[in-house]
Amino acid sequence: YIARYGGDEFIVAFEGSDEDVEILMGDIRHRVEEKNSRLPYELTVSIGKARKNDDMRAAGELIAEADWDLYSIKNSR
Repeated sequence: YIARYGGDEFIVAFEGSDEDVEILMGDIRHRVEEKNSRLPYELTVSIGKARKNDDMRAAGELIAEADWDLYSIKNSR
């Protein structure tokens, strides 16, 4: 499932292993990098991830966790 969440934010939800997630994230980064060679500007991508656990009661908790991960990655740059 893929949906636009905000201006330039998207949500990808799927069932898979941690390895599957890393492969998907790598594929997304690679496709963005491919586009950069054909554009007069540079695109960047930051990806936050989260895994649903039994303590989560609402989808918003999962989104908040992924958002926190995303911003921690952005802030580490």
